[in-house]
Amino acid sequence: MKPKKLLAAILAALLALTAIVAVPVGADDEITSGDWQYTVNKDGATATIYRYLGSETEVTFPSEIDGYPVTCVSGWMRYHQGDFASIFYSSLEAIKSVTIPDSVTSIGSGAFNGCASLTSVRLPDKVTYIGDYSFGYCTSLKSVNIPDGVTSLGWGVFCGCASLTSFTIPENVDFIDRYAFSGCASLTSITIPALTWGIRTSAFINCTSLKSISVDKNNEYYKSVDGCLYSKNGSVLYACPGGKTNVTIPDGVTTIDEDAFRGCSSLTSVTIPDSVTKIGMEAFNGCASLTTVTVGKGLTSFGNAQPFIDCTSLTTFYVDENNSGLQSIDGSLYTKGGKALVVCALGGKKDFTIPDGVEEIGFRAFYDYTSLMSVTIPDSVTAIDNSAFNGCTSLTSVAIPDGVNVINNAVFWGCTSLTSVTIGNGVTSIDYYAFYDCTSLTGIDVDPNNSAYKSINGVLYTKDGKTLVTCPGGKTSVTIPESVTTIDRGAFRGCTLLTSVTIPDSVTEIGDEAFYRCDSLTSVTIPDSVTEIGDETFLGCPSLTSMTIPDSVTTIGMGAFAGCTSLETVFFGGSEEQWNAITIGYYNDLLLNADIIFNSKGPLENPDPGDLTGDGKINSRDVIALMKLVLTPGAQVTTANDLNDDGKVNSRDVIILMKLVISQA
Repeated sequence: MKPKKLLAAILAALLALTAIVAVPVGADDEITSGDWQYTVNKDGATATIYRYLGSETEVTFPSEIDGYPVTCVSGWMRYHQGDFASIFYSSLEAIKSVTIPDSVTSIGSGAFNGCASLTSVRLPDKVTYIGDYSFGYCTSLKSVNIPDGVTSLGWGVFCGCASLTSFTIPENVDFIDRYAFSGCASLTSITIPALTWGIRTSAFINCTSLKSISVDKNNEYYKSVDGCLYSKNGSVLYACPGGKTNVTIPDGVTTIDEDAFRGCSSLTSVTIPDSVTKIGMEAFNGCASLTTVTVGKGLTSFGNAQPFIDCTSLTTFYVDENNSGLQSIDGSLYTKGGKALVVCALGGKKDFTIPDGVEEIGFRAFYDYTSLMSVTIPDSVTAIDNSAFNGCTSLTSVAIPDGVNVINNAVFWGCTSLTSVTIGNGVTSIDYYAFYDCTSLTGIDVDPNNSAYKSINGVLYTKDGKTLVTCPGGKTSVTIPESVTTIDRGAFRGCTLLTSVTIPDSVTEIGDEAFYRCDSLTSVTIPDSVTEIGDETFLGCPSLTSMTIPDSVTTIGMGAFAGCTSLETVFFGGSEEQWNAITIGYYNDLLLNADIIFNSKGPLENPDPGDLTGDGKINSRDVIALMKLVLTPGAQVTTANDLNDDGKVNSRDVIILMKLVISQA
């Protein structure tokens, strides 16, 4: 390669570092015409426009493109993110108005999603379909017409349209999907037409100005009572408007549906009558002003649901004395007899003492109580249920008593201030993700008399030392003992401060998600004893620049290296033929696009000046690595990166390396 071309390639590669690439639906058939990208529909005669490449703020869609009538405008799928990006993905904030031609009959999923400056839209009369999140998060959108031919409103279709003040649902709409109007904070009223037979849960959550949901009197499936949405026979409460301040549920209601009061941030009190026997999951989620709940005698348990998540002002439950399943103790909700804590009514307090005699801390009992700094758990407790303290971001330490046998899934997930945990001698089972995202946790201590677990340097292992169960999220480096044969599923998940890990030859198994979202991890060497790298093992490790993979590996799981955006070099212990024989799952493009160094045991320990990747070569990859290093505060100075030997890593070293690479071309 000639020097000028080589230099151009280096600069192009540097620019590519900041590029974000996503893959549209039907990428193999994408066609660019002027300012538009489109695909030909399956009928072979019409087209779908999915991306705008221009710079105008007021845009008119063409009715025809390259001879194909335009019948659909749609967003495009970003496969790795699992969502739809807008047609105006590159200019979301700039688009102020759009004109859609009469030829269009379908608005595809995500078409205008995130167009924050779009104030109004007129849809052609021929439109019969509006896809999921078509207008999601169009925060300036004040008005939009829905043609009479539309019969359903898709999932999240107007989600986050905070400026939408009024909306008329056409008479022919018979189905409204989840989150259709979620977060429409300026919406004050809405009327359900006569033909509507299906309204999914969460359709109207977080509509904080909504005072009333009205229903056409001829509707056979729904009715409105005091502005709330009920089944026609009055047995199910489906939705409470987000602007309500207090609600007394009428007698005859037997079920409060899931998410029924979700996001009713102004609600201060609710009375649940004797007739109610069932309450759905997260029914009162996010009712931040709710202080008192009165429970009749009919609701005796929540089953597998936790209705009162993130009710941070809740101070008092009043429970009918004839209720056979629930009771109130000092305002909090317990099972009858006080054996299980169901909901802690913390009310913003910083500490809580669980009474003696309580045996179980229930599902999400303290969920998202961000004010909680300390909790006292009595020796009587034997079980801590799923997500019990999930999201308690101010909780600093926890002592788990000897009587506890099981620490369930996600119990302390997201307790970002938690610095220490002491596990008693009775714990025999700790579920996956129990301490996930505890980013300040530097040590997990275990009672020496515990028969199932032990702690080594603050890391949790099985008693026999063969399985690494959990690494605390605050660890920066870990050397795994040679007794370990298995790194458990999710063992290092969310260890965002971890920069290095040493895996011994004794390890034969690395579980799925083992190093998921280890943001600071820069390089890993897999020992020869490992034959499989599991699903999502290194997913979301953006600082990972190099991997050493032995020739013993025969399988690399789905998404094992997805999101490893800095991965440049893979040192593979075998030949190119052996590499090609490895079964590599989907979503590993970043691995496959890296530079594969065959028959290599890893980066050189003492590479020559300029060989930043340690692959024994000096080329454009080293220049890119050095450029990134120069932009990294506090970068370590080595013989490889300090080319002028001045004890610094800066632009002078980059210039010297670029000249060196060009001279070798």
